[in-house]
Amino acid sequence: MTRKKKHSRTTASSARKKKTKSARTEDYRTLVENLNEGVYRSTPDGRIVLANPALARILGYDSVEELCRRDVASDIYLDPNDRRANVKVLSEQGSIVHYGLKLRKKSGEVIFVEETSRAVYDEKGDILYFEGIIEDVSDRAHAEQQAEYFQEQILQSEERYRSLVENANDAIWVLDTEGRFVLLNRIFEEITGRTRESLQGKSFLEAGIIPSEFLELVRSEFRQRLQGGPGKRYEIDVLDIGGERIPVEINSQALYVDGKIVGVQGIGRDIRQRKALEKELLATKNHLESIFDNALDAIISTDSEGMIIGWNKGAESVFHMTREEVAGQSIEKLFPPDKYFQYYRARRNLLLGNAVSDLEFTWTRPDGSQIFLNIAVSPIKDDKGVVQGASAIARDATEKKKLEVTLQHLVITDHLTETYNRYYFDQLLEKELVRSKRYGYSISILLIDIDGFKEINDRHGHLVGDKVLKDSARILKSSIRNSDTVVRYGGDEFLVLLPETDRSKIKYVVRRVQEKLEHWNETQTILEKALQFSIGYATCTEGEDFEKALRIADMLMYQNKHRKRQDGSG
Repeated sequence: MTRKKKHSRTTASSARKKKTKSARTEDYRTLVENLNEGVYRSTPDGRIVLANPALARILGYDSVEELCRRDVASDIYLDPNDRRANVKVLSEQGSIVHYGLKLRKKSGEVIFVEETSRAVYDEKGDILYFEGIIEDVSDRAHAEQQAEYFQEQILQSEERYRSLVENANDAIWVLDTEGRFVLLNRIFEEITGRTRESLQGKSFLEAGIIPSEFLELVRSEFRQRLQGGPGKRYEIDVLDIGGERIPVEINSQALYVDGKIVGVQGIGRDIRQRKALEKELLATKNHLESIFDNALDAIISTDSEGMIIGWNKGAESVFHMTREEVAGQSIEKLFPPDKYFQYYRARRNLLLGNAVSDLEFTWTRPDGSQIFLNIAVSPIKDDKGVVQGASAIARDATEKKKLEVTLQHLVITDHLTETYNRYYFDQLLEKELVRSKRYGYSISILLIDIDGFKEINDRHGHLVGDKVLKDSARILKSSIRNSDTVVRYGGDEFLVLLPETDRSKIKYVVRRVQEKLEHWNETQTILEKALQFSIGYATCTEGEDFEKALRIADMLMYQNKHRKRQDGSG
């Protein structure tokens, strides 16, 4: 009872975990599909392979599928040099990068966007793809352009400027040269939970908005703006009125009047949603890597040339080789020399884009131990269907193979005598008759009956009877070729199938059986008198009626038995 309860709890726990993982995946998909920002994934050469509806909407395409048919550099980037510059930064920096750029919509309209992206690498350090988040900031870009214009006109058009600031979608504030707030908008109030009245005239350093670890960064950026340094985007956390941390992306620039710096304008964006998405992306990546690395089966990935680039812990356990030992080597190394045909057949099918799931062979580990492998291989294609590599799953099927062999042995073998049974004989005979007819050779048979077996059982018991049956089977198997077959045909009857044996040779087989039996009688101690066989034989030529041959052998066997009874020798 205790085991059942424990199993029930384990099953329930596993179910809850699966449900939780499934829910998290569904939540992530829902988040991506419903984001206002565009999400994409592109190949290093600039082809979009994944996008969400928001990105299609931002760029003016009717569907994600239509967008994914576009080339980034030629169709979407306003200036192809921007694409090359961004790829260079992503490749060299190796982390998440934020930048602004101009893109071309399907209609030809130019929009301003902000992009947060990163490069994703394989284990060799090569870029697999770029992924990122794009937001249409045309309104804000226009606002920033207007703000530059207002650097010289701010005093003359204060109302217009304040209206623009107040209705912007991002938090906007203005500090004087002492770092005191002189202006902030509605979004700033919403993000921080503080009113403009409570902050008016107060220094940003003493407002309780910036956590201590970011104070030096903010001070430094403020001083650089006052010195005329160029604006720069950076991220910090800010504290709302309740003490909750809110991630914000900031861009600041100096404000000029008559060529003189009179303050610093800041624009901040609440990036909680973006951070949540980045976290989910990272969690998904880690989850997939965890599945790959901790799977019990061997999971192996290769490039288009068949060179190993992925090798999980399961592969180390199955093959007894570390990923360092196999990295960069051909997967051909995993195939025994006598199975190279399977390797080249599988490689040909993979290059044609077809999966291969029927690879089975015995593999010898470095320590000399052998395992039976079952391997399935699938091609890895790009968005155009071109094969870029392959993924293989190899399973140690040694125990399963042993069980199959054992079960097969039980199905076709008589468990007492270890000879084949009638079921196996019927299958074998059908094949041999076809071969006999095709190649024109004869099949001979022997029918052997143990004389007086019932008397042996009655007199000595079934244990002795069983030993007589087993020893009789050994006598017959030791008298024939490897190509011949001994079958337990009935209780104390055996049949010997002799392929490619004609009438001139069958008597030699009978003589060997009799000689082996005489030798057994000379050494046996379980019976009072010698054990005797009654033997009948016949030959079936070139696929003739086997039933007829069987009847002839059966008739001769019983004639032999009857004759011995009449002369008192049987």
